[in-house]
Amino acid sequence: RLRTLMQALVKHLHAFIREVRLTEAEWNQAIGFLTAAGHLTDD
Repeated sequence: RLRTLMQALVKHLHAFIREVRLTEAEWNQAIGFLTAAGHLTDD
């Protein structure tokens, strides 16, 4: 099931990136946001 979910996520993420014409700078900002959010959480 995890494989199916991850494949669908990547497929939709790629479609989203193409649709909005995401720039590399915007991608880096999004990754930075997700990394910061991850650091705010704990086990």
